[in-house]
Amino acid sequence: MKKAFFLFCVAVLGSTVYAQTIFQTKDVWKFNKAVEFGFQGTQIGRSSDGFSEWGMGIDFTCYGVYLDYSFLINTHENDVRVDKWNDKRGWSFHAGYQIPISKAFRIIPQIGYVSGDYGVTDGWNWTVTNNGIRNHFDSKDSFSSFDYGAKLVINPAKYFVLFGQVTAHTFGIGLGFEWSLYQ
Repeated sequence: MKKAFFLFCVAVLGSTVYAQTIFQTKDVWKFNKAVEFGFQGTQIGRSSDGFSEWGMGIDFTCYGVYLDYSFLINTHENDVRVDKWNDKRGWSFHAGYQIPISKAFRIIPQIGYVSGDYGVTDGWNWTVTNNGIRNHFDSKDSFSSFDYGAKLVINPAKYFVLFGQVTAHTFGIGLGFEWSLYQ
């Protein structure tokens, strides 16, 4: 894991230095002067993790700094029936910096953390909150790990971006809306 992290850092540093030297004359760094907000469908975990489920998430990019958060809530958390269900929950968080290749094409190297749980939601064991009933979730098996990868961003039209994300433990696709702050 330390070797993979080291190689990832060297690759990111090398690509950033290369991008700064090759694109300096084309002034592509102005494309980072934008704010983007997006929604994504995310597969949290891989089959090798023993956990692989689809969730949803949001991402935010401002002046090239990128953050995302994806989550999968247990399905029966607020179920009013009295029963026990096999259930799952998970989340992932990533941060990175956007490297513009052109106005319509960018890549975002990212690092983060991912976590997932399989367990039982117990409708017999519940509490009342401001949002109604909340059933107890008992985790039986879980995984969590450092995560690293990249996101590819394509800007096919003004104010509209499409993206795909692949990391060691997640996969996601989505769309976003971008407001440019440059002239």
